[in-house]
Amino acid sequence: MKPVIIITWLFILLGSILTQAQLKEFEVRQEEPPVSIPIFPSNPDDAAVIIYSSIPDLYFESNTGGIVDIKGDAREGKYILIVRPERQIITVKLRGFKEEQIRLMSLEAKSVKYYSVEEKKILMTTEKGKFILNTIPQGAEFVVDGLPIKATTPYESDEFRAETYKITIKKNGYEAQEIFLEIEPGKIISKTVELTPDILFVDYTSNILSAYSGNEKISNVRFEQDGHSIVIYYNLAGDTQTNYTIEVFMRRTDNPELLINPVDIRGDVGTGRFVGMDRKIIWDIYKQYPNGLGDFRYNIELFMEEESGGLAWYYYVGGAIVAIGGVIAAVLSGGSSAESDTTPPAETLVDPPGRP
Repeated sequence: MKPVIIITWLFILLGSILTQAQLKEFEVRQEEPPVSIPIFPSNPDDAAVIIYSSIPDLYFESNTGGIVDIKGDAREGKYILIVRPERQIITVKLRGFKEEQIRLMSLEAKSVKYYSVEEKKILMTTEKGKFILNTIPQGAEFVVDGLPIKATTPYESDEFRAETYKITIKKNGYEAQEIFLEIEPGKIISKTVELTPDILFVDYTSNILSAYSGNEKISNVRFEQDGHSIVIYYNLAGDTQTNYTIEVFMRRTDNPELLINPVDIRGDVGTGRFVGMDRKIIWDIYKQYPNGLGDFRYNIELFMEEESGGLAWYYYVGGAIVAIGGVIAAVLSGGSSAESDTTPPAETLVDPPGRP
């Protein structure tokens, strides 16, 4: 590559880094509703989000396309978003600012939520304060300004600088909540957050006993439920420049021939260069089984095939599945088809993965 091209790319990269570093930040707060709640007769079946702000030209985007109309502006001191009454995430955007999200987890027709959006003031101080965070119920995980804290509530720390932090609180079975906590120098700030039950939550972990792989290159396979998703982690040993095919199945414990093939799945799965630690697969299981997994029990299995043309090894404990050199022998009785209904059918078979 010519020196001129290299220098040009370096300037572009440096400019991108500097631009990111110079971006301003929003400070989003949920506000208490006023005594009188406004009514929008032209949209009787919709909900509303009122955002107080003095920042002009704010742009709002819904991840579900659920914004029906936007009224008002910064000259009026507020933006009024008419939205469909559904779960959605509203992203607040403006050139020169980092994007910020407002999570609308429970909306009903005619309901109104209130927020304020202003520019976040960065306090340049080295002084620290102490904060105590608790939740009802306890045992919630939380993220501080996008940084996960390896602890659960109740939690206390005196290692944070005195400034305002956005804290996102999560606990399975409850709606995620965001709060802003202002830590003051030399003071103790205590906050207790009462979590709202998630009426759509389905506990899948009671049906899933374990996660594993019979392949010696895959290790430390584990899973957890995060909201409506199952998150699977694994380590993969091998050549970092080689493509590997990773597939996920769930096997019924009472009938090992019955497999579930995840549909809404993403992350370090499929074909790619996945060698490394703590690889992550996210399965939106709620979309596939919104009513749960019934009374059946399952184990999650990871299968791996190396693209290099060498031997592909699949194993199943007890010898139900064996594959050598891309040729798979499955000890199955009956036909084979993947499960795709909203509840696990009584008898459904799916072939293990193989070479195309």
